[in-house]
Amino acid sequence: MIQPQHWSLYSLYKRAFLGWERDAVTYCRYLGVAGKVVLDVGAGDFGTAREFLKRGAKKVICIERDYHLVPLELLGLGKVIAYHEPFDPERHLGLEHDCAKFDIEGYEILLLPYLGSLKRSIIEVHSEYMVDRFLDLGWKIHKRNDVAGERCIQCLMVNDK
Repeated sequence: MIQPQHWSLYSLYKRAFLGWERDAVTYCRYLGVAGKVVLDVGAGDFGTAREFLKRGAKKVICIERDYHLVPLELLGLGKVIAYHEPFDPERHLGLEHDCAKFDIEGYEILLLPYLGSLKRSIIEVHSEYMVDRFLDLGWKIHKRNDVAGERCIQCLMVNDK
């Protein structure tokens, strides 16, 4: 399994506290979430789920292995389903959804056998090796960020299904 060993504490901080809102807007624009059921794998603190709902998602199915309490304002809407467990492609990709966002640093390799069958998706990829695998399988780069001075990339890969 590929681990995110190339991430420093500084790049994690920048990513976690400074960049997620900008990414959430990018996810929403690409996926066109209005009226859709969104599978949010790597939901974190549910910030992207909030953004999906704010932009009209019908429902958001969140998968997050690290236990975060679902914010009360999201529970009250009845539009969020949260699974507090590690991502299991066999189980979670079978959940009924229209589009998906994957942010599972270092574990993108789990998706490789399923790339041909994914519905419209946006996936954060965090290594050159994985970017090349996605490109080989017909995926496209939507946006790429190389963090200066770090051995870290954030590359949003997309399919056009």
